[in-house]
Amino acid sequence: HVDIYFLHRDNLDIPVDEFIDALNAEVRAGRIRVFGGSNWTLPRVQAANAYAASRGVDGFRAVSNNFSLARMVKPIWPGVVSASDAAWRAYLTETGMALLPWSSQARGFFTPWADQVLENQGREQITITTMQPTMAELLETWGAADNIERRRRAGQLAAERGVDMINVALAYVL
Repeated sequence: HVDIYFLHRDNLDIPVDEFIDALNAEVRAGRIRVFGGSNWTLPRVQAANAYAASRGVDGFRAVSNNFSLARMVKPIWPGVVSASDAAWRAYLTETGMALLPWSSQARGFFTPWADQVLENQGREQITITTMQPTMAELLETWGAADNIERRRRAGQLAAERGVDMINVALAYVL
């Protein structure tokens, strides 16, 4: 069996009841224990769980969406969803639903190599590292003014505590 089964991306052409019915059949067959969705929107998760509750069957017990100290300005890939906004945080808190976040460290935004990316904005983008994302992707996805301010404050707190900035970003997620 699989302990936690995630539907990777939602297919809006399929009604949530079809997903819930199919996943519950897999639970009854003993092939999965609990299930959830990755990159599902809050309204679709709520609809899926409302349907499940109305039928007395299992609903989503976990989601795997983006969650980070840095706000995802532009999705890294088409169809990805963040659970960082106030509505998602309230829902997760109220329901106790588990969140298995991806890109919790904002793809390196809180690491020293990002300093060079931010310093070189508007200039020719030289290669600093072979690590993904590219410098352009880092700026498009995380490079908003509010994130830069969060990064500055995380750096200040890290210096006060004698830790790396990425430790502050991880503490936020935890």
